[in-house]
Amino acid sequence: MLRLTALATAALLAFGGSASALAQDDPTGAPPTPTETVTPPSSTDPEPPASTEPSTPPPSSTEPSTPSTPPADPSTPPSETPAQPPVVPPATTVEPELKPAEQKPAEQKNEQQAEQAAPDLKLSVKFDKPEYSLGEPLGITVTVRNDGDAPANQIRFASEPFSMHLTTGVEDLVSRPSLAPGEAKTIKLGAKAQWGAPSVALTVRTYVEGATDKTPNDNMVRAEAKFVSEAGVVNGVLFEDRDGNGVVSPGEGIDFQSLRLSGGPEFPNSATTYDGGRFTMRDVPPGTYQVRYQGRTGMGPDLTVKPGQFVVVKKGETTEVALQAVPTLSRSLWIQGVSFDKPRYAKGDAITASVRLQNNGAAPITGLVAVCDPENDPATLDGTGDGWGDLRPDRAGVTIGAHETKTVTVTDIVPDVDYPTGKVYFACTFSVDGRNTDFSGGYGSANPGITAGVDVAGTRGSLSGRVLNNNGGGVNGAKVVAYNPANNRIVGQAETSWGGAWNIRNLPQGKIALQVVGDWKLEDGSPRRLVDVIAEQDVEVDLVVVQGPFVKDPTVFAPDLKVSVSFDRQTYDISEPVRLTIKVENIGTGTEPARGSWHGTPLNEQEPYYDYQELRKFLDPQIELWPGESKQVTVSARPRDGGSDLEKLRKLRYLAEVGTFTGDPNYDNNKAEASADVTWGTGSASVLVYGDRNLNGKVDAGEELANRKVQFGGGTPWVNKDGRTDASGRVRFTDLPAGQYRASDQYDRESGWLPGGSNTDAEQTAVVNPGDEGTATVRLVRPLSDELKATVKYDKATYQPGDTVGISVSITNGTAKSLLVKGGCWNTQDAYIGNDTAEWGLLHRDAAGVEIAAGATFNLHVNAPLPAAAADYGFVRTGCTFGPDLVWGSPTTLTTARVPGAAETFDGFVRTDFRDPKPVPNVKLVLLDPETKQPVASTTTDANGGWVFPDFPVGEYTALVVGPWRVVVDSESEGLVNVRGREWPSYIWVEPGPDVADPTIVRPGPGGGANTGTTPVAAIKNSDALANTGVSVLGLGLFGVLLVLAGAALRRKPTAPRVTA
Repeated sequence: MLRLTALATAALLAFGGSASALAQDDPTGAPPTPTETVTPPSSTDPEPPASTEPSTPPPSSTEPSTPSTPPADPSTPPSETPAQPPVVPPATTVEPELKPAEQKPAEQKNEQQAEQAAPDLKLSVKFDKPEYSLGEPLGITVTVRNDGDAPANQIRFASEPFSMHLTTGVEDLVSRPSLAPGEAKTIKLGAKAQWGAPSVALTVRTYVEGATDKTPNDNMVRAEAKFVSEAGVVNGVLFEDRDGNGVVSPGEGIDFQSLRLSGGPEFPNSATTYDGGRFTMRDVPPGTYQVRYQGRTGMGPDLTVKPGQFVVVKKGETTEVALQAVPTLSRSLWIQGVSFDKPRYAKGDAITASVRLQNNGAAPITGLVAVCDPENDPATLDGTGDGWGDLRPDRAGVTIGAHETKTVTVTDIVPDVDYPTGKVYFACTFSVDGRNTDFSGGYGSANPGITAGVDVAGTRGSLSGRVLNNNGGGVNGAKVVAYNPANNRIVGQAETSWGGAWNIRNLPQGKIALQVVGDWKLEDGSPRRLVDVIAEQDVEVDLVVVQGPFVKDPTVFAPDLKVSVSFDRQTYDISEPVRLTIKVENIGTGTEPARGSWHGTPLNEQEPYYDYQELRKFLDPQIELWPGESKQVTVSARPRDGGSDLEKLRKLRYLAEVGTFTGDPNYDNNKAEASADVTWGTGSASVLVYGDRNLNGKVDAGEELANRKVQFGGGTPWVNKDGRTDASGRVRFTDLPAGQYRASDQYDRESGWLPGGSNTDAEQTAVVNPGDEGTATVRLVRPLSDELKATVKYDKATYQPGDTVGISVSITNGTAKSLLVKGGCWNTQDAYIGNDTAEWGLLHRDAAGVEIAAGATFNLHVNAPLPAAAADYGFVRTGCTFGPDLVWGSPTTLTTARVPGAAETFDGFVRTDFRDPKPVPNVKLVLLDPETKQPVASTTTDANGGWVFPDFPVGEYTALVVGPWRVVVDSESEGLVNVRGREWPSYIWVEPGPDVADPTIVRPGPGGGANTGTTPVAAIKNSDALANTGVSVLGLGLFGVLLVLAGAALRRKPTAPRVTA
């Protein structure tokens, strides 16, 4: 059986390129795309765009053509593998107007522009350094200069970041400056790379919308930078040591747990365990880390990574770790409370704090220390003084026996600092792993903690007074609320008694704002009265009020989280940067904060691309906001520019939602949505295709090529368009989204013209600006096979098993210079004979080649044993390509001989549309001899389009389907071949075509006569088939066979159950 590797190797040798570059007519892959493309970045893996035509279902690898030409209909030579743009709608075909006088030539446009005053923008984009370290901020300099002779007003910039997000300078990029002739402007940008990206790039295009630029192709520049690889990899397993042997045993791995690193350099990513607790973290900076994790297995206890386990990451190395999970310390250690030796202290006083700890576990807790002052608050004891004894994090720690309750006592000095709350604090988390704790210490955390405060003398005072009406009378039952004006938090409250008297004690010294709530307002109309609290004193303040609008009582605990989302503009160009702001605020009341967390939202196809890691820093922590407080984040983003439905790109939407832990009176404002419009300007482009016969690299008179199919792809959003050149070699495309485009010629075997490349890549690239026209030039050259001729022939037309095959090779150099010619033939396997034996000499596949002088002919005769598998195929075959580099345009030749004798049931299906296969029932199928084109056998397909030829001679056949059908692909693999021992069916793909008569019916000759008959063929009957109809013939010539053999082996089409008679 023919192996895939043999066919793939043959195709590559025959056409000198990769399979991806040869895939021009792939029924399961993408249709032809431009030769090279500037592929728009995407958050998803991009897919190739759809195509407009192939006339036949294309194979995954190219099908060869005639001996002097390369494979059929590729638009790109193998050496120029096309990039894969995002999925876009089917390409638009632009048919030329075959009237050169009506076409607008690029030269005419350039001459007209040269005569008219116009701006001429020149752009440069440079990274500050060619290489960066992982996580290092990026700096980019953008400079635009007006080299034209007219002002450039309201200059716009279109930017396309790749693997990075802009962080600073965005305001300048959207500022739309103006430049007089000769003036320049420089913009400094800051950016952040996606973590782990090996490189980043920024493409910038500048233009004046609606204005003509004299040289638009220099309006677009792409800059790139690389990252120095210094990172390592962490591979590991998370396990629970249930059998107590200290190592991972079967069934101990813990899946679906989220792990993160702490303690070392910044590493923003996390990993999830799977497949028995395994995990991998890539692009980790060198350093020493601990793995943070908290979860559980089933209904078991909370688990965390066992203390004392560290991960050391080295540059360029993979670190293997096994992390044991154990119950959290919070499960066994309970903190019953903290007490102080005095109710009040002065600054500089000795302070004693006693903590009552209880071990509820069955094992002793050893090495227990206190890690204090997580926020570096001067008013909090830091836990590092000598009076903390063994509780200091750098000491051995204390031990609490199983089920023991122990009180530990520490001493310290009250710091001489400001005390905004009037208290000094004991705020500590307890750990059995030294300072290696994440300080959370709250409910449900792995490490228990506690915060307690005690008054500090000289820091607190009181306020008292009366609430009076404007007649001087006291107002009874009014509430007075005291606020800290710096953060708007409530610090005290009181209700007036008889005569309007009130008193609020224990207030921090400094400014305090007073408000009377209810049906009152201050007489002077101000919302609050600002007063000074003096330490250790009572300050009297009378508040004169009048009737006013009702003021809601702010002391009632009614937290209300409100979410808002906004874009910085209502309308964006698709290539402009976006600023997305997300905000949450507590608009409720109370003397305690509201708490909550961000919720996930449904899949949103209109969400912009944004810096996910930066946004997660804002969304991951739990929300804690006091009344009146808010927090927000602004992240850089850009509109989406890929997808199959361009209309979906015209709107940006972002949704955000929070959930509360403390209740909420208005859940409607817990979620918000922002939207913005997206637009893109359009322009046109003119492409010139010429055949460089004299190889001088420029267009000469008469070299313009008409009726060439041009593929034109690019823009933002990405589009593909096809068109044919007119008599002047030009084709014009309109309604193109602005951006960079790549033009390429689609190869056709009849003309033989090959892509020759241009003097610079820019010649084949067009920059399209809104309202302007870009230009591109495609250069083609003649193939080497025009002058280098090759043949390979067998010494017999038929062989029998055990025969020796004689192979004659003849190569004639018709060029004007000597050539070193190499040989590349299919490997010897299955039914094929390659050039991999010593008899091939200088034409052996690994040899240096043979030097053939100009005008000379080289002949070689090789004897090879008939491959054993040839009898299974019914033929033996040799296919070769010859030339200096075995590239496109090198001569390719194929020879075949029969090996008759074997038979096998031959079956399969007739189907339409390989993208959505449909059976073709009740049609007549005729098999032809591929050499004589004469009918060999016929049958009628069943209701499922199936056909069967029992005990049928092995070999290759050409299929005809009678009726209005055209055969487009003859089989699943190497052609329509019946192979002995093959167990899968063959597929015949058809599409509607002209109605052709049944070839098995003999028609009256030119002399007339009424009698008709049939050509004798083997007629096979399918029991559930119906009547036959007419036929359409797709003849396979010699290289048509090679096309099928070289390309079809790489195809993938749907299979169906084997059909039996």
